[in-house]
Amino acid sequence: MSDLKMEVVGEAYESMVGEEHEVLVVEEGTGDSVKCYDEAYRQVIIQNASDHGIEPGDFADVEITGHSTVYAFGEPA
Repeated sequence: MSDLKMEVVGEAYESMVGEEHEVLVVEEGTGDSVKCYDEAYRQVIIQNASDHGIEPGDFADVEITGHSTVYAFGEPA
């Protein structure tokens, strides 16, 4: 069942690529990244957050630029 779940989740994140979403930044990630959630509680990672002045507690509009199996990558729009 895990393989099927990962396939379905991966497809959901793949369908987000190219879209813009408003996210809430909830915590610092590894390095200079932050973890966010969109309106559907999907995980979005913003890398190089300090370059954009983004920190936990902020709302940000992001364009989804890629994904991993369990989260999307976003760039501030």
